Amino acid sequence: DGPVLDILYNRRPIQIRGIVRGDLREATDAWYDLGGGRYVPATYVDPLILRTPPQTFSGRWVDVNLTQFYAVTYEGNQPKYVAIVAAGRGGRTPIGVFNIQYQVRSEIMDSATVGIPKGDPEYYYLENVEYTQYFLEGGYAIHGNYWTPEDRFGNFTSNGCVGLMNEDAAVFWDWLNPGDVVSIHF
Repeated sequence: DGPVLDILYNRRPIQIRGIVRGDLREATDAWYDLGGGRYVPATYVDPLILRTPPQTFSGRWVDVNLTQFYAVTYEGNQPKYVAIVAAGRGGRTPIGVFNIQYQVRSEIMDSATVGIPKGDPEYYYLENVEYTQYFLEGGYAIHGNYWTPEDRFGNFTSNGCVGLMNEDAAVFWDWLNPGDVVSIHF
């Protein structure tokens, strides 16, 4: 009987803290406890079954699966955190194994720095891009993406970077360091 507190979009990972009984929804009274007084009917949630990465690495690293549109932090072969991503349209997100080259906590991203000049239909100028972690020359990075609506994540919408919602990007920022592996594949 409580008010709606938030909207959960399709395929957005959520952490479930427990199961409680509540109002009947589509033949079940099971509700998932999300913590903080937040609950979602179990019938609205599908289990997240991640594909096994093609290879694993020692230490902390990230697997980006462009078929499922998820990025997962790992410690060795153990997944620790999962987030939905926005990736590069038209095959613009590079495929392969990379290392974090350097990190920038908050910056301006301007497409002119990667060869897309002002006046081009794909030109962009974005202030306050947070948690940027560059993994390949040419401006390729994992970073926060505040300009893409949440319901558009899980698609090819970027110019080649791996975009995360800012709250997820903060987790990845705290997880990775320069030299850590980023594996991107389909």
